[in-house]
Amino acid sequence: MKVLPVSFSFKGIQQRDNEINNYPFLYTANSTREMRKEDNNRFKAITASLALIAVAITLINIKGRKKLPDNIVEIADKNKGLNKISKYEKTVHELKEKIIYPLKAVNLGDKNIANSKKLKSGLIITHNQKEGLEEITCGLMEHLKELGIETKDINEITTRVNNKGETVHRNIRRNERVKWVYNQIQNAKKSYEEEGKYTVINLGDIGKLTDLKIIKSQKSNFEDMLSNLNGKTYPGVIWTGWTTKTNSVPLFYNDLPVLITRLTD
Repeated sequence: MKVLPVSFSFKGIQQRDNEINNYPFLYTANSTREMRKEDNNRFKAITASLALIAVAITLINIKGRKKLPDNIVEIADKNKGLNKISKYEKTVHELKEKIIYPLKAVNLGDKNIANSKKLKSGLIITHNQKEGLEEITCGLMEHLKELGIETKDINEITTRVNNKGETVHRNIRRNERVKWVYNQIQNAKKSYEEEGKYTVINLGDIGKLTDLKIIKSQKSNFEDMLSNLNGKTYPGVIWTGWTTKTNSVPLFYNDLPVLITRLTD
């Protein structure tokens, strides 16, 4: 019997599998590698979220949280205080936000504001018209009084009875003004030490208490006293005043916790 040779084209399973695996349309990604990539993306997303939360917390801490509602500055009577002033809307809003709110909050026990720069030791309002300045200042003082905050207003006129029994009126002199302010500061300091409450003193026209110059080589004794208010020497005292000399307010007030604002509608 004649045996014929047989030719096999089979190359083996391993080789065939290797060829099949090399076909691009049959390629299958490594599942472990994909899982690692997905985990990395998830980790990056979580890290980014935590970073945003940290930034938000930092901003809140910098800006500070208000423990008390904004409406603590409001009074019910529309015919009293700043409520009765139809003009100077921007100034009224600024005074409520930057002067009245911190002061009222501190009197209600907010220690965070008491130790911050939000609590001003003084206020200077400027404008070229005396009438508007007197109106807004009187409105502010009445508003504070309605909120239960102690206020003191300087008297422009002094009255006495002469030797003839006649009542005589005259404008108070600068030295009398300074003496009155000093006495009020001492009384306010004592009130703060006993009750922990602040007092707002209205100085009126500050140009009648000291010479106003934008650049001064040396402060007057009165100005030196004002710069120490609300500090260790005179705690519990806040002052307010006004001037028509808008371009003569001394520059050193900018270095103090004093709000200088121009009367605007």
